[in-house]
Amino acid sequence: MILPFIMKSPWIWAFVWTGFILLIDPILYLNKDKRSILSLIERGEWASLLSIFLAGYVCGFLREFWNYWAHSKWIYTIPILEKYKIFEIPVIGFLAYGPFAFELYDFYLLVRFVKWKLSYSLLKRAAELELLKGLIRREV
Repeated sequence: MILPFIMKSPWIWAFVWTGFILLIDPILYLNKDKRSILSLIERGEWASLLSIFLAGYVCGFLREFWNYWAHSKWIYTIPILEKYKIFEIPVIGFLAYGPFAFELYDFYLLVRFVKWKLSYSLLKRAAELELLKGLIRREV
């Protein structure tokens, strides 16, 4: 994630879009999340991985389709093959949508994980308070 800021190269841009997967997925995997990408690879669930990957391209296609017809739109520049485009994005840039989908999937799992941890912690504290209230009532 820091690499694009340290190295001045037009090729490092891909790490900006996909670098978080190197941070998030190991965290999910170490916390025994069976849906993490590393867990899916470990269990050989290639159909799930392919679904995520292809969903990235479907969403990318729809995004670029809507961008193309928009009055104000994104216009991309990439160091090579800029002549060959899918709507407004060079083909080589469009290829990033598949790997980018894995990162978005991991962000989704991370939000669910954090939400679950917070909910569990709040429920645990609420149960402790109820237990404490029960003990106080018995003493009175």
